[in-house]
This record gives sequence, C-alpha cells and structure tokens, in this order.
Amino acid sequence: MGQTYDAKMLYSMREEVMAMGIPKSDAELIVDAILSSRSASWINNEALDLAAVNEKLAKYFEEKKYPLVAKVEEVGIGKFMWDIKANVKHEYFPPTF
Repeated sequence: MGQTYDAKMLYSMREEVMAMGIPKSDAELIVDAILSSRSASWINNEALDLAAVNEKLAKYFEEKKYPLVAKVEEVGIGKFMWDIKANVKHEYFPPTF
C-alpha cells in the first residue's frame, strides 16, 4: 500500500501552488509529484503566464527544498506542456529548436 496523507495538508499544499497562478488540475499533479518524489509530464490547455509560473515554481521548489525541476512551455495554440523532473541535480532539459 502507498502512503496516505492528511487531507488538510494536501489542500494546503494545493492552495500554495494555486496561489502562484497555477490552475487547480495542474496544482494537484504538482502536489502529487512533490509527495511521490516522481517525475510527471502532461499537456493542458488552461491559460497561464509561462514566465511567472516557471519562475515561481523554481523558487517554490528551492525554498521548500523539494528535489524537483519544473519547466512549462507552450506547445501549440493554447496548449501547455508541463514537465516535472524528480531528483535532478543539474539542468536536464534539452535545447529547444
């Protein structure tokens, strides 16, 4: 069986992430990546400010000492690719062509 968490803690973490301007569905996946210490990737079409989200997530992970690296980029008209990598000690993203 997997680990169980207190619902208040989960909601609190989700609210912290959502306060950065991240939609609820994305915030829930980020919290799952944090708690499971696993990588996750997904595409969503909820509008957001890419620069702000990337900066805020990086700062949040650093402040909380979460071993995660995040990158969000637009991959089409109104579609955003979320990539969360766990246990990374260096920049792993390939250059964008």
